[in-house]
Amino acid sequence: MKVRLRDLIEKYKRQIIIASIILAAILVLVLLYIFVIGPWIEFKGNEKKFTNAIQEYYDRNPGYLPKNDGDYRTMTLQDAYDNGMLSETLFIPNTKRICSFDNSWVRVFKEGDDYKYYTYLECGFYKSSTDHEGPEITLEGESPVLVYFNGTYEDPGVKSVIDNKDGEMDISSVTIDTSKVNTQAIGTYKVTYVAYDKMRNRSEVTRDVTVVSNLTDLVKANTDDTNTYKGFDVNNYLQFSGMLWRIVGINDDGTIKIVLEDSAANLIYGASSYDESNVKRWLNNVFYNAIHNKDYIKQDSTFCIDTVTDINNPTCNELSVPAPVGMLSATDYKNSLDANGESYLLNMVGFWFTNHTGTDTNVWASFRGNPMDYEQDNLGAVRPVVNLNTDELYVQSGIGSYTEPYKLYDYEYGKENDALNTRLIGEYVMYSNNSWRITSIDQDGNIELTSAGIIRDSENHDIYASYGETLEYPKLDPTMQYNLGYVLDQQVALQISSQYLIRHDWTIKELSDAYYDEVETTTITSYVSIPNSSDLFSGTNSDPLFKITQYWLADYITMYSGVVPVVNAVNGYGFVVSFDEYRSNGVKAKIYLSKAAIISSGNGTVNSPYYLK
Repeated sequence: MKVRLRDLIEKYKRQIIIASIILAAILVLVLLYIFVIGPWIEFKGNEKKFTNAIQEYYDRNPGYLPKNDGDYRTMTLQDAYDNGMLSETLFIPNTKRICSFDNSWVRVFKEGDDYKYYTYLECGFYKSSTDHEGPEITLEGESPVLVYFNGTYEDPGVKSVIDNKDGEMDISSVTIDTSKVNTQAIGTYKVTYVAYDKMRNRSEVTRDVTVVSNLTDLVKANTDDTNTYKGFDVNNYLQFSGMLWRIVGINDDGTIKIVLEDSAANLIYGASSYDESNVKRWLNNVFYNAIHNKDYIKQDSTFCIDTVTDINNPTCNELSVPAPVGMLSATDYKNSLDANGESYLLNMVGFWFTNHTGTDTNVWASFRGNPMDYEQDNLGAVRPVVNLNTDELYVQSGIGSYTEPYKLYDYEYGKENDALNTRLIGEYVMYSNNSWRITSIDQDGNIELTSAGIIRDSENHDIYASYGETLEYPKLDPTMQYNLGYVLDQQVALQISSQYLIRHDWTIKELSDAYYDEVETTTITSYVSIPNSSDLFSGTNSDPLFKITQYWLADYITMYSGVVPVVNAVNGYGFVVSFDEYRSNGVKAKIYLSKAAIISSGNGTVNSPYYLK
């Protein structure tokens, strides 16, 4: 008789089900052993090996055991390996990864005449049940605590100490170390708070204590009776609103005058009066809008604008119409001279003064480290000046040097993971092996950067180029082969990292004696451009790292053909002259980075620029 498979299955259905259940149970038990029970047994075995190794070490070296009742000694897994206590490596179960060296320990306590061993082993997911967490310390008051220079620091103390095993502990068990706080020097110091639970697990928290000094007091302490900095080598650097400034001194009204260390732009003075000048208009629009901390600035500042025929005997009887931003006057220059006739203001970056010379067309300027009269319709460098209100104006760090400038109390540098487009105009960024400055943020959050000096290629060579072929007059044109615009877009761009680099529209201005914001313009689209003379930070940088020979400006000239302007920056003179378009000059570049750019490190200064992820 033929037996069908279906009949057999039906006949032995119950047995098959039972067998399947048994096999499934066996499989579960096997898997449970492989992935749970077995690893746990292996871990507990490692724990025992670790404990035995330490016990055997102390058995051989009893002199190292704690001497007094309640004393203890701790050996880490790293100690066990270093001292040859363990003959084999302890691995995380089912892996070839080693158990934690520093977080694993055996602690031996002397309790009466006996010694007790407690082991905590950390192997990935597997951890001993021994108490290994220190108590949680909660502080009274805030962090940081603000203390005034020469003041007294009184610690606010501890609010509570709670341990996960021992419960609430006495706050007197916390050791407080205030020894690092020095109220005789501005800066930020740390107070440490340390507590131990019964298992001698350690916890530590810190509180920042910031010692600040009133900026006025600092200036008075470092100047003579005139409260004015004099001479060439003086520590009067101040980091303010993302830019590096020099403190000039204290004004009669108590405000503090500061001047930008670098040239902010190159502008035609363009008037026989400072109040009507192109320079004043630019300072109180373009530059003022770039300042982050406007509340610190005296909004109705006035500046000396006397006509000065003798630069060595200036007067200050005529004042400008009040405005937030101005420039240095001949009087400021005179007051900054020491007995040897030297001044920190003459840092080889040429710049306009506010004073005319007695002629209708000439204005005082600094050139090659000396005052000179200069034609007002020429392009000259601009160094902005503002007066700071001193109410609540405190310095929290720095010594006033170039590498450690004074830093105001509420000035915060960018941090890791901050978006670059949240940072301040003027701050420095290291990108593609070149140092750049943030000059604007567009409406989409993309970041405009201008190079601090001539940019360098991938082999660290300065990039030079000629302006190239032109039509009726020199103008940047990315579509015209051999034109500088084409070279920038098609060749120079290849030397710059493409990680964040984006194409962008650029406004190119006509160079004329009209106001900077009333000139004719044209628009190009490219990866790389160069600055117009009136663009922020188009001027020379005072840092020796960026001292350069000559670099092109983008302004086009319609007054005559065959010439374009360049900055003559030999020895940092910083004034503008014209050259034939076929001459080779440096490329001081402008680029846009996408809003995705994120800070990885740095603080945005010339000495520590931001690096990007």
